[in-house]
Amino acid sequence: MKRLLALTALALALTFLANQEAAAQKGRMPGEAQEGEADLTQRGLFATGLSPAFPEDIDCPGVSSPFGSPTRYDGSPRKNDFGGLHNGMDITLDTGTPLLAVADGEVAHAGTAGRLVGNFIWIRFAPEATGLPAYVFAKYQHLNEPSPLRPGDRISQGQTVGLAGNTGTTGGHYGLGGYTHLHINLLTSSGPDFTTTGPILRPQTISYLDPMGLYGPKLADNRLLFSLPESQKRLPVSVMTVDGKRVANGSKSIWPVACQAK
Repeated sequence: MKRLLALTALALALTFLANQEAAAQKGRMPGEAQEGEADLTQRGLFATGLSPAFPEDIDCPGVSSPFGSPTRYDGSPRKNDFGGLHNGMDITLDTGTPLLAVADGEVAHAGTAGRLVGNFIWIRFAPEATGLPAYVFAKYQHLNEPSPLRPGDRISQGQTVGLAGNTGTTGGHYGLGGYTHLHINLLTSSGPDFTTTGPILRPQTISYLDPMGLYGPKLADNRLLFSLPESQKRLPVSVMTVDGKRVANGSKSIWPVACQAK
């Protein structure tokens, strides 16, 4: 009987550890799969209705699947641990497209995870870098290859932090070819400190922020962004062109991909 109980306890422990590892491989926080929709909503995971307005005569890769969307870029429904909602923003790109730092910041974490994540890099932006009243942690994922940058490296706005790829997307819904794109998701926190477990980064306090929130009024709160009048939800976005020229358009942060003059 004691042997049976010991084996049962061991099996339960191994199952728990496997679930934790699976959570880490998917890039979510351990236990997050058990969060109810109310918890996710409380942390800011819902569509805000924001969209980008790029400078005139500038052509930029647009948003293929916005934050909080229940569908992928191809219109298929999402099935995930976030209530079926998108916890970031997708931009469809060619393999090898440079991904840019939206502001001056510091590499917080980088590495490689499993399906749904692939190669990733986390960057921390201080309030003075973005103009927002919070620290912002941005995760760029599905990089074509691991970023050469390492935790502690200082980066400048417009600096390449990685190259677009399809890592973490092959198999499953996208098939063997995967889907080359940038998935960028933002967490905000009241302070600069954080811990990491696998690909997971956990700030002192955690709230989701629609990546479009980088370009609007100085509001680091999706509830306030959601409440903006519809006439104010198309946000002017500053950009960097492929030749390295910054084109100001009202926002302190720039688009995470270089744009072309028309």
